[in-house]
Amino acid sequence: MTEPAHYDPNRTPVVLWAGKKWPVPPLVADQLDMVWDSIIELTDVLARQESRPLPDEALSGLSDDRKRELALGKALADRVFSLTGAQYRKLREVVFYGLTRAHGDLTQEEFRNTPTTPFEMLVAFWEVRRQSGMYGPARGGDHDPGEAPATDGRSRTSTS
Repeated sequence: MTEPAHYDPNRTPVVLWAGKKWPVPPLVADQLDMVWDSIIELTDVLARQESRPLPDEALSGLSDDRKRELALGKALADRVFSLTGAQYRKLREVVFYGLTRAHGDLTQEEFRNTPTTPFEMLVAFWEVRRQSGMYGPARGGDHDPGEAPATDGRSRTSTS
């Protein structure tokens, strides 16, 4: 199994995937080609999903920290479960391409067969989205910007 790449934790953001921290350097042009349409579509879908607050009786007696933790968990659940199966597959594809920047040997098959949770996948999507630079500047990265990403015939997330 592919293991997380070595990275400078002060420069390169990471995602938790399969219980390990995986670095996600800024995406390169070929990766953007693979995920562009999916990131736009999923950002729109996820941004439209509103989370209803938890009922007051469910929160009574809890500390403010625990209330915030539960509210965040519910917001994540509301968003991840608002996705259709096809949208969730696109989300996974975006995360896959985000991971291949630092892990060129990671295969689609290995990625699909690694245990992870929908919540890990959603949080990883947001980090890959940030590293795309599409909605603001990407952060850090200690891999050679000229290094070729994995684009060896793997499936595209775009339908165009």
